[in-house]
Amino acid sequence: MELLQTAASSLPTETRYIVRPHPTCKINPTNYPALPCEISSSPLEELLENSDVAFTSNITSAAIDSYCFGIPVISVLDGNAFNMSPLRSIKNIVYVTSTDELTTALSNIRQHQRKLGKPYFCLDKKLPIWRNLLDLY
Repeated sequence: MELLQTAASSLPTETRYIVRPHPTCKINPTNYPALPCEISSSPLEELLENSDVAFTSNITSAAIDSYCFGIPVISVLDGNAFNMSPLRSIKNIVYVTSTDELTTALSNIRQHQRKLGKPYFCLDKKLPIWRNLLDLY
């Protein structure tokens, strides 16, 4: 949130920031006075319908939802830990570790078009991958 607050000063003033925190991790917008954000608990699908970009932590499954919905994803990484993003092997996901990187990524995101992500989940009801794995044992 602090990265986003700092980056916001370099972005267009009409930028709208909607924050959907994890239900167990409340966010108080008064802790970020330079970030004109709105806190929402609306369903993620509803929020993504009206979003141009998703800015996520590196461990949230919301990044997968955003990717599958076709929303460009910018994910913040902890520069001192492994990339734990569920999207770490997916191309076109932007990872940032600093305010400058986030500002650049948000400024350039307009070049990205909404494009549905490749299938992320294996939804074959016959479960061939699991069956092959279980056959090994």
